[in-house]
Amino acid sequence: MSSHVFGNDIVDLSIRATRQLSGNSRFYNKVFSPLEQKILYSSDNPDIFTWIIWSFKEAAYKAIRRNRPGLVFQYKKFELQENLNEVHYENIHLQARYYLFPGGLHSLCFEKDLDENKIFWTHEVSDTLKHNKEFRDESLPEESFLVRLLVKHKLNEMHNWEISKINIPRIKDEKGFTSPPLIYSPYTQIPLPLSLSHHGRFLAFAVHLP
Repeated sequence: MSSHVFGNDIVDLSIRATRQLSGNSRFYNKVFSPLEQKILYSSDNPDIFTWIIWSFKEAAYKAIRRNRPGLVFQYKKFELQENLNEVHYENIHLQARYYLFPGGLHSLCFEKDLDENKIFWTHEVSDTLKHNKEFRDESLPEESFLVRLLVKHKLNEMHNWEISKINIPRIKDEKGFTSPPLIYSPYTQIPLPLSLSHHGRFLAFAVHLP
């Protein structure tokens, strides 16, 4: 495995479709393993845990896909453990973290050998960036552009990097799969591994800093 195996996910809990799937037994049986259903039904808030577990699966999938571009998202194969801080996929064990905030939740999964202190992960409401047209990239859908702009603004705030010198291209490999994003800039000797996420009102990312 690569030393930069990590992924993040964001869930907007206010979206109607999100609320409707909570408590749906067909959805649970399709997506969650027996162990995960046990965790879910024994929790104090099954509705919230539905999306915590789902979000961990998404984050774990993004993490492992960094080394397996054609990986298929088979929900039950990404399994949250009873300790609530590990997700297993085959013989790969990822650490798992999440935090709840008003209206949403943000999750992170990463390989245990990765220094957690070097992973910066955060979220933002997309409306706060929609007015910014200066660096608009017409080749990207709006949410893909905005989440990249969020990364650039945060790096500017944290390290005083010039936004115009930060490049986060969307690249496809020879098989047509979209490659995991990387940050290119003159401020680092090698590109920085990055994970992007957006859902509903929210944008989020995780980056492994040098």
